[in-house]
Amino acid sequence: MIRKLLKPSVLKISFILALFFIGLATVLDQTPQMLPFLDSIARRINVDMKFRARGARPITDDIVIIEVDDSSIEQFGRWPWD
Repeated sequence: MIRKLLKPSVLKISFILALFFIGLATVLDQTPQMLPFLDSIARRINVDMKFRARGARPITDDIVIIEVDDSSIEQFGRWPWD
């Protein structure tokens, strides 16, 4: 009975690997909060992956600069505006 449980099979190996990678992903997801020096590395990797997944976009000259100053707040109310 014990030998049968210890005998490797594709299903058992797949299950163990799945548990390992789920655990690894969980640890890596929580590590930046516990170790601040890893936070910047994790953010860079995350942002890089998102930009690579999104792909290249054409460059446009459309630039909008929005200034929120005291007179705007007096006129429209507290920021953020509706």
